[in-house]
Amino acid sequence: MPGWEARVLAGTYDVIVSEPKTAKGRRSVTLDATTVDVLRVHRKRQLEERLAAGSGWTDSALVFTREDGTPLHLTRCRNGGNGP
Repeated sequence: MPGWEARVLAGTYDVIVSEPKTAKGRRSVTLDATTVDVLRVHRKRQLEERLAAGSGWTDSALVFTREDGTPLHLTRCRNGGNGP
């Protein structure tokens, strides 16, 4: 799975999917049991959103998306969900 980066350009944004730039960019991250549980709950909710969206779902392969599968705007992630 390639890595990804998000760019904000003049009030718009693009999500760029690409390979990591360096070997250090590809690494495993150890998660504690609580985080794994939260991610499992999130995944279940996301699968429900996917079913509800039907053909309107965009399969972005991202963990955190809007209700239709499209990428979250970067400022929403940085501002605790209070961005555009």
